[in-house]
Order: sequence, then C-alpha cells, then structure tokens
Amino acid sequence: MAKQFLRTAGISLLLLLILNGLFLAWMTFSYSIPMDSPVGERIRGHVGESLYVLQNDEKSPVFRNLKSYWADIGSDMIWMNCAVTTSGHGLSSAFHDAVALMLCTGETNPDDEIEDTYETLVYALYYPDAEFTRYQPYARYWMLIVGVIKLLFIFYSIEEIRYIFYYACLFLLILITCLLQKQFGAKGVIPFALACGLRVFLMHSISISTMPDIILTLLFMLSVLCFAGSAAYDRAEPFLFLAFGALSFAVGPLVAPLLTLAMPLIVSVLMRDRKDREPSSWIQLIHCSVQWAAGYVGSILIKQWLAQLVLHSSAENGSNQMLMYIAPERGLMERINMLGYCFMGLLDPWNVKVPILILAFLFLGYLFLRKGFSRYGGFFQLLFLACYPLFWILVVTRH
Repeated sequence: MAKQFLRTAGISLLLLLILNGLFLAWMTFSYSIPMDSPVGERIRGHVGESLYVLQNDEKSPVFRNLKSYWADIGSDMIWMNCAVTTSGHGLSSAFHDAVALMLCTGETNPDDEIEDTYETLVYALYYPDAEFTRYQPYARYWMLIVGVIKLLFIFYSIEEIRYIFYYACLFLLILITCLLQKQFGAKGVIPFALACGLRVFLMHSISISTMPDIILTLLFMLSVLCFAGSAAYDRAEPFLFLAFGALSFAVGPLVAPLLTLAMPLIVSVLMRDRKDREPSSWIQLIHCSVQWAAGYVGSILIKQWLAQLVLHSSAENGSNQMLMYIAPERGLMERINMLGYCFMGLLDPWNVKVPILILAFLFLGYLFLRKGFSRYGGFFQLLFLACYPLFWILVVTRH
C-alpha cells in the first residue's frame, strides 16, 4: 500500500511539473509575439475594433437584437489589456513577462469601475510607452487564455471571437447530450439540461472570463463518456483529474473551477455504476477529488514560486489576491448569507426558472417511479458531490 502511494505521488508530482513547464512555455511563446510586428499590428487593430463592441455591452445577461449576451466586460477588458501589452523583445523578456504575467509599470486599483478599465485598455492599446499607462495585472494566474485570445485577435475582433466560443460550447453540449441519451436516456439528459439551463452555459460561454471553465468541463465530460470503463482510462483517471485541476487554475480566473471537478466526476460515478455500499467507489471518488485539488493548488504554489524568483512584487500580489477571495475576516454567518445569495442567483429570474424546474422534477419523478432506481446505486455519492459547491462557497466566500 505504501509503495503504491509513493508511486502515485511521484507520478502526480512529475505530471504537475511537466504541466506547469508547458504552461510556462505557452505563455513565453504568446508573450514573444512582437507588438510592433505585422502580426502585432493585426492584434492591435482587432482589439481596437473591439472597443466599439465593448462600449455597448452590459454586465448582465440580456437578450438584444436577436442575440444572447453575457458580458463580464470589466474582466474581459483586463484580459484584452494583457494581450496587447508591449512585449516580444526577445525570449528573455517574454519569459520574464510570462512569469510575472504583467508589466509592472503602475499600480491597479482592484475596485476600478468599468469606465476606468476601459480607459486603461485604450491607453495600453494606443499609448503603450506613455508614463500614465497602467497595466492591470492578474498576477495570481498563469493566464493561458491570454495566449489563446492573442492568437485569435490576429484574425478576429471580440464579436467574432464570441461566436467562436459560443459555437464551440454549443457543439460540445449537443455531443454530450447525445451521448448521455445513449447511455442513460431521459434520466441523464434532463438533469444535465437543467444544470446547463439554470447556469446559462451558452450565455456564459461568450465571455473571455467565463468560457474556459465551461469548455474544460465539457471536454472532460466528453472524455469520461467516451472512455470510462476501459482499463487504460481507469488507471489514468486520477491523473486526468490532476491535469484538469491544474488547467482550471492555469487557463483563466477564479470563475467556476469546481465545474471541472464535480460534473465529470458525476458522469464517472454514473458510467461505472458505482455503488454506495462499495468502499472502493468512495475511495476512488475521494482520490480523484484530492488529485484535482493537488493539481489546482499545486499550480498555484508553483506559479507563486516562479514569480518569487523572477519578480517579488508579482508573487506578493498573487498571494494577496488569493487570500482576498478566501476572506479570512468574514464570519460563519456572512458565509452562510453568501450561500443564500448564490442560491437565489441560481433561480433568478424565478418566474421563469422555478416553473421549469418544478416541471422537470415532476417528469423525472415519473420516470424514476416507472423505471425504478436500480441503476442508481451511487445515490449518496452523487449527493455528496452535490455538496461540493456549498463547501467551496463557504471557503472561497468572496467570489
């Protein structure tokens, strides 16, 4: 047992180091693109076009002009700011920027209003070398999404990029729905559709800030649906959870990383028809959860360690930001109140979502009564997984 544990720990650590090495290589590559080159000019041109779109956006879900939007424009503009920062002056400079994840030419107020964030992006775009230009940092993340959107901005503006995100998410949702129907019928499709509908996955998918966790979740669910049950997948599953935990931290901000753990794990429990009475099922569930947490937290620590080596202020900024989200000064009642706030947000607008939710539960109840519960021997495991968001909100209460 001890030998197996040490072997798993060793493989996990090696995989984590390799993944973070790849993260660093990707960011070094993306920051090595010279902004004063023809490619850099194309990026700046498309970001400039995007400013007109951002001016008319709203920070709330709306349906307008036959299009659906979810625009967290404040955060999106910070990501765009990072994509156009002056860089690309040799590999050494790109490496420095990749680790620091910002050019420290000024301080940023985390409570900046959207108007200030917009002005900051304008200055970064058109006056990159001016003394009054400030670069807004997300120093606590690897920010792999910056490299992705930097490449996309070579060819598209933000409006077109949103369509790419939208259709990528839509394609994955359709594919997963078809596989769930094949495996579980309506008893699998309806809960998944409810989850996607209540959290408006498609509307969230068009935002740079909210898209990565959704896409990662859907890709992981697709992998589980296609390969769970095979000997190779069973051996690799804990390490896959570690990899997606690391990716969830590395790709983007702290929006909904728990999606990349809980939803694929739910599918895994169902696909293997795990039984509550089997201790091995619980051990595997806890093992995968711990591996995901190791990937997520491990990437945080490795990132902070590298930043400390290259730029001390960046590491301090990242640590302070992570501590800010945990909010150690908040008491138990404040954290419980946050649970209530999130639950009400889940049902908003209640006059639309609540009737749909009631009808769906009634139909599911009818299906279960008619066809029985025999295939769902892992009910308490699923119930345990359903509590993960509650634990997360109690700990990371400010987000």
